[in-house]
Amino acid sequence: MNSYDDQKRFLLKAARRLQAIEAAKDSLAEYARLCHPHPEDPDDVTLSLYEVTPQARLLCEIIEKLDKRTLIHPSGRPCLRVAVSVGPQMGKSELISRKGPAFKSGRNPRANMILGSYNQDMANGFGDDVRSAVISGAHRQVFPNYGLRKGGAAKDMLITEEGGKLAFVGVGGSGTGKPADDFFVDDPIKNDEEAASEVYRNRVWNWFTKVANTRIHKRSSILI
Repeated sequence: MNSYDDQKRFLLKAARRLQAIEAAKDSLAEYARLCHPHPEDPDDVTLSLYEVTPQARLLCEIIEKLDKRTLIHPSGRPCLRVAVSVGPQMGKSELISRKGPAFKSGRNPRANMILGSYNQDMANGFGDDVRSAVISGAHRQVFPNYGLRKGGAAKDMLITEEGGKLAFVGVGGSGTGKPADDFFVDDPIKNDEEAASEVYRNRVWNWFTKVANTRIHKRSSILI
């Protein structure tokens, strides 16, 4: 291939990347695709390891509308409380607990989020994943003014340079000092044994109501 063809190929890739970066500012699906470049050609945004399935597209739409506060209940009223039920290995956690929080924080680095899961170890793992996303090259391209405060990248708490907090909390953990403009809970129950236990279900419910009711405000969104 001659240099002219190489140059055309390079410019086409660059143009497509610029378009993808612009789209990813408002599209969670496009953001997730950018964050998972294909190893065969990381610069080609038409290739990605992330597959936007119908379930993923629906979850992206829900998260985007919650972020913009444009989700509408069938009654016609604004809706800020959503519960979704998605089967295992369907990509729910990738969006609700990893790329969704990174995307939302990039769009509004002043916002505060609490992200809950069934125990603190799991929550910390999600914290690591969100941190990896927000310091990635893809995130910096989409949100070039975004940054984490020095010393604000603990496993259970990320703090942006704008002062927004992303707190990662396991069931039973405290919400003290952790305000929530958005409260996401992913997999609060680990397995069938816990799901069958009325005692454990009550524990989860008591934790959720205690933490959520004291951390949210009337414009907060909740996604479970």
